[in-house]
Amino acid sequence: MIKKNKSIKIISPARLHFGFLNLGQNKKNSLGGIGLSINKFQTIIKVKKYHKLVVEGDVSNKGYGYVKNFCKKNKIKPNFLVNIEKLTPEHIGLGSGTQLALSIGMAINKLNNLNLSIIEIGRMLNRGIRSSVGLSNICEINGFK
Repeated sequence: MIKKNKSIKIISPARLHFGFLNLGQNKKNSLGGIGLSINKFQTIIKVKKYHKLVVEGDVSNKGYGYVKNFCKKNKIKPNFLVNIEKLTPEHIGLGSGTQLALSIGMAINKLNNLNLSIIEIGRMLNRGIRSSVGLSNICEINGFK
């Protein structure tokens, strides 16, 4: 288990989604897509274990919801300090909500040794439901600093 004073930093690029492709007859999830990562716009968060839940920075309400939801689904206490250092611009099609959700989920996953894949984290946080294009964007997990 990782010590309480250790933190993890996640850097996730934005992404452009070029539309949906019908990949078959599977009614549950037959859509796919093509996307492009854009490093100019990034989501950067730092997370560490803490004595209570504190979310700081841009869109902290949205971040708070992702932490609570992820922790509830994994039956762990939401005792984290989450600092949203930078966020991809919202509501312009760059996947800011998906990247924030995945970054928070992956950080908590790593801090608690849950060994979940990015696909599992995305599904828990209702991301990648239509095409899964944004689920492969986390590009850098900076070790436990």
